Amino acid sequence: MLKDGRWPGAPGEVLLDTDTARRIDAAPGSDVRLTRADGGTTTARLVGTLDGRGAPSFAGHPIVAVPDGAVERYAAAVTAAQLDVRLLSGASRSHTTEALRAALGDGPEVRTREASVAEATRQSRTLYGVVLIAALSFVLIALAVARMVVSNTFSVVLAQRTRQLALLRCVGADRAQIRRLILRQGLLLGMGASAAGVLLGVGLCAAATALARTADLGPVHLRLLPSPLTCVLAGLFGVLLTLLAVRGPAKKASAVPPVAALGGAYGTVGTVARLRAAAWSVVLLLAGVASLVLGVVAPPPLSLLAVTLGAICSFFGVLRLSHRLLPAVVAALGGPARRLGGTAGRLATQQLRLNRPGPAPPGRPFCSGSR
Repeated sequence: MLKDGRWPGAPGEVLLDTDTARRIDAAPGSDVRLTRADGGTTTARLVGTLDGRGAPSFAGHPIVAVPDGAVERYAAAVTAAQLDVRLLSGASRSHTTEALRAALGDGPEVRTREASVAEATRQSRTLYGVVLIAALSFVLIALAVARMVVSNTFSVVLAQRTRQLALLRCVGADRAQIRRLILRQGLLLGMGASAAGVLLGVGLCAAATALARTADLGPVHLRLLPSPLTCVLAGLFGVLLTLLAVRGPAKKASAVPPVAALGGAYGTVGTVARLRAAAWSVVLLLAGVASLVLGVVAPPPLSLLAVTLGAICSFFGVLRLSHRLLPAVVAALGGPARRLGGTAGRLATQQLRLNRPGPAPPGRPFCSGSR
């Protein structure tokens, strides 16, 4: 849509979109320098500006309009990819559409304004869905990794505090009190870490926004600062994730009998608990495989989300079953290791076979020797 001036009519006249004209500080009536098709430069008179908001598909791209006879002067091998037809008042859209289809044949696609708007909306929604699913996939991966790191860290820390927790049990603390103590520590850690992470993220977003403003992005105005609601939700997710990751180690540490804990034992797992853990591991593994298969056959953007969930579930399923698969792997690889590694290979194989799941209790030395 023409905003200022008039349409170019002579070979030495051009028309630019308003954003490009503003960037080069040009107004209707001034001269602009253009590059010709042969690589040289020429000067043309700017006779008008075009409102680029009427053509959203060209957003961010400079628009140069010249008379039909002067196109080859500025560009070589130009082909028309899209033609916009404006109808006269009283003309029938359906008749005009049918006439254009009959004249252009089966190759070009003729759409009405409503069909073009619907197609542009569909493409925009598809692109938005892909970007949203991709961002959600990275968030899910980050949450899964963060939960695993926090859970393993607390498992190691609580293993080092086994005797301290046993003394608390000996002076009258019950399992629920020990569990609440550990959960409070996890809550404080989650609140502090979430607040620090939110502040760091806001600072990085502010720096990126300031850096983006120094670049010429045309009509795009980039602002990366999160809203206050986003910051609050991020902090809550961090705290809840920490509490969820601490529940397992807290329950395991509180279940250790005080006398056994004073002796350095970290705790044993009952038969029912082992069967329940094995069942959950198999369910996770099967769910991961099913999600991966769904990701192969599902259309985008659902396929990306299915593959991400399948990879996460499969990873944790295999990780939970690894201590059950480890003896078979050690038995398969232990033979060559014993033959090639000698004494060191035999000791390494025996240690792997005797190693049980969970963190090792502190203060228990490992002595090895050869004779």
